Amino acid sequence: GFIGPRLDLDDPGPVTISADATAVTVSGVAEPGAQVSVENQPVELDRKHRFSATATVPADAAEYDILASATDFHGAKTETVVRVIRAH
Repeated sequence: GFIGPRLDLDDPGPVTISADATAVTVSGVAEPGAQVSVENQPVELDRKHRFSATATVPADAAEYDILASATDFHGAKTETVVRVIRAH
């Protein structure tokens, strides 16, 4: 099988957010040239191959999974899930 591209998150989770928070930032480093998306929204890489995206967390969700993925030019894909936990 193909080995997917590098996708290293700054905080792989679980991430705790405050009771009234409705968003969380997902950031990290991806393989040069990879197409990165967070919650199926494309994210640009900077010159150091870093990315940062804000993902919406439903206000009524006690726990929520955010999907981040990177796809290289061969079509190989790496997916990782960030678990978000809402503080009470």
